[in-house]
Amino acid sequence: MKNNSITIDGITYTFGLMPPTTGVVLQSKLLKIIAPVIALFSEGKGDSSLDTAVRFLSKAFENLSESDIGYILKNLEDFTTVGVKRCSINEDFLGRTLTLYKVLYEFLKYNFADFFALIPNVSNIKENLLGKIISQKTL
Repeated sequence: MKNNSITIDGITYTFGLMPPTTGVVLQSKLLKIIAPVIALFSEGKGDSSLDTAVRFLSKAFENLSESDIGYILKNLEDFTTVGVKRCSINEDFLGRTLTLYKVLYEFLKYNFADFFALIPNVSNIKENLLGKIISQKTL
């Protein structure tokens, strides 16, 4: 699989593949995010409203520790370039948190395509809910 380039908000990001040892650790952190979100929808507590999207993000991140979030963002930096330079979260996304979420989603989708394909409704959740949040200019 070759590197994946995508342009988001006018800037080109290129993602590299993580080695499997890194991916396995990161995948365990992703399960902390995805399991409670799928539970919300399986209980019939989700729809496509912005309110549900906010609850989705809140639920998704409540199970992550600060070190989990740091690990995820460090891997985004380590395996992403912005234009021709290595990604720097604090420089490249200063004042652009929603863009950071878009890029992070695409990075995870690229590195874990087979994993996400096994989880029912994940693409539907993103399209209907996360898409509503990241397309907003303000929350």
